[in-house]
Amino acid sequence: MRARFLLAVIAIMIAGCSSTTVNHAWKDPGYKGQGIGSVMVVGLPMNSPVGHQCTDDFVAELEKRGIRATRGYSELPEQASQEAALAKTKDLGHEGLLVCRFMERKSEVDLYPSGGHSFFFGPMYWQPYDYVENKYDVFGTLLYQTSTGKPIWSADSDTLAGQSGQKTVQSYVKKMMKKMEEERVIQPTSRK
Repeated sequence: MRARFLLAVIAIMIAGCSSTTVNHAWKDPGYKGQGIGSVMVVGLPMNSPVGHQCTDDFVAELEKRGIRATRGYSELPEQASQEAALAKTKDLGHEGLLVCRFMERKSEVDLYPSGGHSFFFGPMYWQPYDYVENKYDVFGTLLYQTSTGKPIWSADSDTLAGQSGQKTVQSYVKKMMKKMEEERVIQPTSRK
């Protein structure tokens, strides 16, 4: 039992700051813009703690990069449709609508070296391994261009949930921000 606990702690330490993995990312091949420079952020489910935290963390990260951002939960009714969110985004003068959504928590069995001694048998190298069941929070992210009303970028990701809920969301948001910068779908103007 103690060995499994230590193994889980080691797994979290190995994951470190990058405890989020991007599974799939898509960018509209027809998007020729220089990157979105202002957005409204909507976290789903809309009036849930995780929706609010996703919204707040994205707004903070966007503002660090000099991108004007508005919290959707302060501008939209709880049951707002996609069309209503896009219309409000346009009314506020934003170039994009960023939607972040908590999808599910899932369990996966991961394989880690046990840290024991390695054994060498002939041409084969054998390392002892342990199986650990980890929990992951799955998030989806979608960026719409306001002028067309169409998505220009999306991704889904898994974030190791063996940490506090706040750190899980922070890891997810930082990974998505980095990915959107790499894909040039957001346009940072400064770094603080």
